[in-house]
Amino acid sequence: MKKICIILPEEFPVPATKGGAVETLVNSIIDENEKENKIEITCVARYEKKAYEESKKYKNTKFVFFRMYPNKKIIRFGIRVINDFLLKITKINIKNTIHSKRLYKKIQNEEFDYILIEGGDPFSYKNLLEHYNKEKRIIHLHGGNAIGTKEYDELYGKFLVLNNFMVNQFIGNKIIEKNRVYVLRNGINVKKFSRELTNEERDNLRNSYGIKKDDIVIIYCGRLMQEKGVKELILAIKQLKNRSKVKLLIVGSSNFGNKNKTKYEEELLEISKDIKENIIFTGFIHNEDMYKIYKMADIAVVPSLWEDASPLVIVEQMASGLPIVSTISGGIPELVEDNAFLVERDEKIVNNLAKNIDYLIGNPDKRNEMSEKGKILSEKLSVENFYKNFVELFEKLDK
Repeated sequence: MKKICIILPEEFPVPATKGGAVETLVNSIIDENEKENKIEITCVARYEKKAYEESKKYKNTKFVFFRMYPNKKIIRFGIRVINDFLLKITKINIKNTIHSKRLYKKIQNEEFDYILIEGGDPFSYKNLLEHYNKEKRIIHLHGGNAIGTKEYDELYGKFLVLNNFMVNQFIGNKIIEKNRVYVLRNGINVKKFSRELTNEERDNLRNSYGIKKDDIVIIYCGRLMQEKGVKELILAIKQLKNRSKVKLLIVGSSNFGNKNKTKYEEELLEISKDIKENIIFTGFIHNEDMYKIYKMADIAVVPSLWEDASPLVIVEQMASGLPIVSTISGGIPELVEDNAFLVERDEKIVNNLAKNIDYLIGNPDKRNEMSEKGKILSEKLSVENFYKNFVELFEKLDK
């Protein structure tokens, strides 16, 4: 049985009491291992009281918590300012060096087959990783725009990425050999998003948002940022042939529930004024409640303008049975098949989004067909399969 030490960044705790995409993903590994017990896990994560209490229920994972030091925000701010100043002069991140050394002291008496870095600054763990053989050092890269540099090559022996798009991106510099890069596709709790609502529950939920029973609901879920293409989606809704019965549900905020609106959010509100009867801004909704929101929708749109590495929101929407309109972006084409229409990110993006949404609005049979295909496809990306692939990958790394 492999012994793996998983090290999380400083932002959020695990168990994932505060959310966080990477933290939730690691939590799913721990949850599945509690049932299957195929690997020995040591999880190093930020201390938080609720997370500490939650950790006590796990029998097959050892938790090592670190505290943010010092606790007072004003002191931490001062340390950050001093650290940034010293970084410019010395090129050494003192804060990261101290943190890395603190982490090593907490695990130095343990033996591991692999040290797995999950998120955060990939180069901030140097003082910890130097105590282990290079082949034991692995980093799991979760975002796009990761290019294999000399620094990566020197610090890590192997690399986990989300899809083939990221493989090709990472080895683009021809510094990292392809045989050191492994694909590990993310997974979600498919059962949670495939739960059904009764007709009454669906109608009541729609009514709470001012949506009529026979309205067609288009849903966008994600942060309200320029690279997410929300503006282009609103402009596409304006071009629909018949939008009298269409509601665009925009779920999300710029910063996970922060009430302060950005300039981009203000722009979205401004361009929505002339079709305000068609658009509903819900603000942030917790992921635990999203299955209900998806179930009252008819079509999902993911209009990313950037290289979106592997948006799990698409898998959630597939599991919920929503046909999808998306852009050809990053790893998105690897997630979908016949359950989605894909458009180019070019000067015709608004027209093409509108064209495909119009088609789905007018073809309920096609929506149903795409819905069923998406449900089947999402099963391949379940947390159960993610855990299974995770275990199998670490078993074969030595071979």
